[in-house]
Amino acid sequence: MIDPDAIARPRGRQQQPQPQGQRAPGDDDPVRNSVFAHGIGIREVNANRRMTPAASSLIEVSRYVYRELITDDFNIQKSIVPEYLDYYATALLWFRITKLKCLAHDVLTQEEERLLSIITGCSLYVPEPFMLQLLMFGRIQTLTGAHLCSEFPPLPTEVVQGFGGYYGPISADTHNLYEEIPCLGVTSESVRHSISNDPPGRYHSSLERPADNIIPNENLLGFKPLGARCEEAKNFAFFAGITSEEFPVSLPNTGINLDFIRSISGILSRTKTFKTTRLDITTMAESGSITQAIMQKPIPATETTQKRGEIYSFANFGGQDLASAYGLGLVYTPNLFKEGLTPGLIAEWCCINTPPVEYINNRNDRRDTIPPGYREEVFTSSTQSGQQYRQHMVRMMLTTKR
Repeated sequence: MIDPDAIARPRGRQQQPQPQGQRAPGDDDPVRNSVFAHGIGIREVNANRRMTPAASSLIEVSRYVYRELITDDFNIQKSIVPEYLDYYATALLWFRITKLKCLAHDVLTQEEERLLSIITGCSLYVPEPFMLQLLMFGRIQTLTGAHLCSEFPPLPTEVVQGFGGYYGPISADTHNLYEEIPCLGVTSESVRHSISNDPPGRYHSSLERPADNIIPNENLLGFKPLGARCEEAKNFAFFAGITSEEFPVSLPNTGINLDFIRSISGILSRTKTFKTTRLDITTMAESGSITQAIMQKPIPATETTQKRGEIYSFANFGGQDLASAYGLGLVYTPNLFKEGLTPGLIAEWCCINTPPVEYINNRNDRRDTIPPGYREEVFTSSTQSGQQYRQHMVRMMLTTKR
């Protein structure tokens, strides 16, 4: 099991004993003389620096979790389909984000305040791959001593074609959010299509606007082609009042159906594939993982770029004792730069097929919030195939023997 506490607080290197009569390295450093500390006070100039991490790999992780669940118990697919699990993971994410905003004393929207009121005391079962995503976000102290705090957009409440939970129409202002943080509008729409009579394959997204050349692709997080579905699994959504044309919500315009979320939690509570924790997300600590201060970049020369292709992590701090933090970054990609400007490579990161130049120019705006020093490649990890590494690490979290 990956220990997020160890990632958030890297252990120090062990001091090796020195032969008698020899001075340890650093003993001659003048700063070891405490007399120079006299009259000197040190303070952090800005203890509330903000960063805007992403969860761009959460849906992909969700699909790997689903695959492992049905490998252990084929009957799972008679209860839930992959779209249910994507929706559940997205809901957990927004529960965590909203509570973190409260702990950071951010001004909450009315919908965020109401969300906290209805989820406080609500315990849900969280598989370890989802838990690590939740634990990653939060306030951290870097190895320089500086503090960084996660910052997120408001809970999405824009209405598209009669359903809420979206960031709004896909545009130069919203495409980065749709590519980096899944929203309940998109994942609840996928649930509605999964219980429809639509054949396997692509469906038309509500965000599609052909007249404006807005044709979403799979980089729109939560928008994936439908697979074959068991009819029994559709009943699971019907019991929560969900149909292909209706999605009842516990909070207007948010896409949150708490009854449906609790039902999915109940199914997960009976699985043994991963360590599953019963958790009231509002009780989680404010602290997060130092992985949020580690960047990721794809290798643009490869045929497949971005999170599924060859990627590596980098930061201005390092050491082998931080290898887990670098590896965690490759799995969840909290700071993945969007590289590649040719049409083929743009299609690897943009949520529409033919983006205007504005989308290209601002594609990494959410990476620019972290202080410049943290974007310097002082230490880099080995390169990994993002897709294969992510799948392998999800399998490393299995608790069942095969």
